Amino acid sequence: MRPPRLTAPSACSIRPFARPLARGELEIPAVRGLGGSLVYFTDTKSDLARVWEIEFRPVAGQPAANAGLTSVDHISQSMHYEEMLTWLLFYTSLLDLSKTAGTGCPRSRRSS
Repeated sequence: MRPPRLTAPSACSIRPFARPLARGELEIPAVRGLGGSLVYFTDTKSDLARVWEIEFRPVAGQPAANAGLTSVDHISQSMHYEEMLTWLLFYTSLLDLSKTAGTGCPRSRRSS
């Protein structure tokens, strides 16, 4: 599977990433993110659904465990204030995200 073909208006500086593959490795679509980080994409309709069993070997003597992760509800990354709008546009365009109302932490009352 290859990353989606990006057109100039929708690209928003999205740079696809590819690396040489060894025999038996999956081609996992990825793009460069904040600070050169990599954002990988998997799906449930191809071999990418088996990425963990194909790409990784179990640790000898350790039982396989399910971490229980079923979805991602937020992404957190650190950046300079001036870069915030650029990266907000990048991720909302790339992942078809929408902004939700912010929730703050209630202020605690200090006891005297």
